[in-house]
Amino acid sequence: MSLDSKPTPLPAHLLRDLVKLGWPVFIAQIAVMANGLIDTIMAGRYGTVDLAGVGIGNAIFFSVFGPLMGMQIAMTPIAARLYGAGRFADIGEKVRQGMWFSLVLAVVAFAVFRHPEPFLDLTQAAPEVRTRVRDYLGYIAWGIPPALLFRLFYSYSTAVSRPRMVMVFNLVGLAFKVPLNWVFMYGNLGAPELGALATLGVVAVPVYARPRIAVLSSGDEIVAPDRTPAPAQIRDSNRYAIAASLRAMGAEPVHGPTVSDEPGALEAALREALATCDGAMLSGGSSVGERDLTPGAIAALGPAGVVVHGLRIKPGKPTVLGASGAKPVIGLPGNPVSALIVLEAIVAPIIARLAGAVAAVETIDAILAAPLRGRPGWTNFIPVALEDEGTHLAAHPLALHSSLVSLPARASGYCEVGEDDAPLEAGTRVTVRRFLSGGLR
Repeated sequence: MSLDSKPTPLPAHLLRDLVKLGWPVFIAQIAVMANGLIDTIMAGRYGTVDLAGVGIGNAIFFSVFGPLMGMQIAMTPIAARLYGAGRFADIGEKVRQGMWFSLVLAVVAFAVFRHPEPFLDLTQAAPEVRTRVRDYLGYIAWGIPPALLFRLFYSYSTAVSRPRMVMVFNLVGLAFKVPLNWVFMYGNLGAPELGALATLGVVAVPVYARPRIAVLSSGDEIVAPDRTPAPAQIRDSNRYAIAASLRAMGAEPVHGPTVSDEPGALEAALREALATCDGAMLSGGSSVGERDLTPGAIAALGPAGVVVHGLRIKPGKPTVLGASGAKPVIGLPGNPVSALIVLEAIVAPIIARLAGAVAAVETIDAILAAPLRGRPGWTNFIPVALEDEGTHLAAHPLALHSSLVSLPARASGYCEVGEDDAPLEAGTRVTVRRFLSGGLR
């Protein structure tokens, strides 16, 4: 061929054949990559530590699984040559050999993923991240044998010019991944999950019952909302805010009585409530004072009694965390803002555990419109109102008066300032946690 000769153009029929065989493979590979992307996105919603664990875990996974998968792909030219020669029986023998080879490779990968310490030592990850990586790879290890066998099927199907079935399998797996991930990661069944189960023919699944949580109020000063308060009395607003928040957490609130300050009355009410409920929540009566009877009443219930009385948080210092046997009993502050923030910031994981779920957290990033300062040495939960500034969301800190029942209704959520955190200046990007039970959007 002379230097001036032009390359022969690809015949049109060959180009059509390449496109016909190539597009299913392309779609299948996109579906494979989407699996890792979905894990990363959903782990990010779960928590930053989990996101780091999935990221490092995926890096280790592909570092090991990639070379093993490359060995499986060697089946493609071998099977293609035998297929072109019409030696179909020999193809079957090669596939059987490939299956045994896949099982050997699976044993190697299983051992690596169950004991990833050499890789973790290279990452120098924090202990909590290392734990997530070990858990992630430990579960993935059980899927290695079918994954390698599928890669063998992938290679065979490509070799005999039948890649569409591979594409279908990948797309079907991807369609089920999101709802199943949601169930295993967040622990609830919604419309997509129920649709996926119905498609699979699954008509019965084990689930957690909604935990029944008794909601009580205590104090002679509490009156029903439909009554006009006398001097030194207040309407019972807390129980309805608490009930709405519990319902948003997946629990079933059960309204109990408003208990007087008579000796023994609160203990008796708690015992009656716990006889039919999975836990109890009461507001008021948790501060240190002659009429604050909650700690004593919880202690009288028996083991475990009062576990914690007083938290280094603002608002919510007088919170009581206790139990009667395996049933949690929580004493929330009487102040409306304190009660709601403690319930959603501190108690939500306890309720989620009873429901077999993960505490729902809805967050949004915003830019501080004013400085945010908390009490040094304490964990501070500061309500903020969000305002759309066009280019960004602005978070306006609200003056924290814990007795103002309207404050949570005016707030879009709250920011957390840790005990070791420096004051946050205006213009700082912050994460706002939304109230589960409402708040202006």
